[in-house]
Amino acid sequence: MNTAGIRKLLATPTGAALAGVWVLLALYFVTAGISPSTFQSNWDAYSEANALRAGQCYAEEGFFKEGGLPNTTYGEMFPYYGHEGVKEGEYGFKYKQQRYTHYPPGPDFLSGLYHLLLPADWVWAMRFFPFLFFGIALSWLLLVLRRQFGEWAAVFTGAFLMLTPAVVYMLGNLHLHSYVTSLLLVEVALLIKWLSGNKRALGWLALTGFVQGWMSFDWCFVVVFAPVPLAYVLAKDGRPATLKMIWPILVLGLGFSFAHLLHFFQVAAYYGSFGQAVNDLTGSAAHRSGEDSGGRLTLLRMFVQEQYLAQFFNAYSPGAVSLVLFSGMLATGLLHRLGIRGLIERIRPHRAEWAGVGAAIVIALLWGFAMPQHGLEHVFVLHRHFLLPLLCLLLIAAKRLPRGEPETEEEAPRE
Repeated sequence: MNTAGIRKLLATPTGAALAGVWVLLALYFVTAGISPSTFQSNWDAYSEANALRAGQCYAEEGFFKEGGLPNTTYGEMFPYYGHEGVKEGEYGFKYKQQRYTHYPPGPDFLSGLYHLLLPADWVWAMRFFPFLFFGIALSWLLLVLRRQFGEWAAVFTGAFLMLTPAVVYMLGNLHLHSYVTSLLLVEVALLIKWLSGNKRALGWLALTGFVQGWMSFDWCFVVVFAPVPLAYVLAKDGRPATLKMIWPILVLGLGFSFAHLLHFFQVAAYYGSFGQAVNDLTGSAAHRSGEDSGGRLTLLRMFVQEQYLAQFFNAYSPGAVSLVLFSGMLATGLLHRLGIRGLIERIRPHRAEWAGVGAAIVIALLWGFAMPQHGLEHVFVLHRHFLLPLLCLLLIAAKRLPRGEPETEEEAPRE
């Protein structure tokens, strides 16, 4: 897009929404990214400390030593957090004697790149990068929505996401949480393009699946099966394109699996034995799928009785108050424009849309039920899986909004 095109875009409602996204991100970065201590103890400090130490090791010793696996106890940073704070032999793991083999090293690799660019104690500056990635991902999603559904779909989605505490929580985190959120937005944008007939999106979906797999195990179900709810939510005339959801599932699954195959080869190179790598990773999987921490019923009870999802969406935070005010203003504007009958007709969901949201909720729950021990120890990870049903609900609402006036006939959104 040239300079004239950018000026035209900024003069549209979507352009205003994009500007608002970046202003809010700058405010979030200043207030959360640059903290007095430079280290956020409430941002999964355990995992973040590991990533920072591993990144320092990569920067100082290279990215391919000992199979390229992360050294999570390297150096002297944050001695009371993460593996550095674990007692020797606790959990049956001798962190001081070996590289960490149980998780893909994507966030640690990125931390290593940051350490090549910045001093090790400039954690506040390193947080700029996950904020930047999220801003780019959300901006692109809004542009895709503008083209597909019109100006106000982009404005609504951008405002809702930026005002939802669950979305902006831990955006500056240097472990996986911010990265996988950004990648989910990219995946949704690519799926919208694929379902609207863009065949080139398929290759990019494969790459997205790989990068997601390189970041975490936990998001496998959300990443691979996201095409199912989106195909239902975006179905034309209530009829989902079943064949169109199969190809994205396949390429996302292949990309995700290839990332973990690469990680398996890293572990094998580290041990010098495929058999030892198999024993290590299958042992870890068996432990994570066990019920040492309470089991599946305990996890379900935490979500229902202790209202973990409500805590995650943080109904009492200033951000949530802003979200309620925004939703009220939007409903008032639509009521004025469409009238009560017209508004009810617009917001009435189709059966396929209900099915899509239901499928998204089931997918969001799958990791916790497949790996209950890991889920109970990392409930803050499971929370973020519910961004998938949230995005489905936003798409249902966005495609019902008035399209707005396109700038030219050529730029009118496609049906």
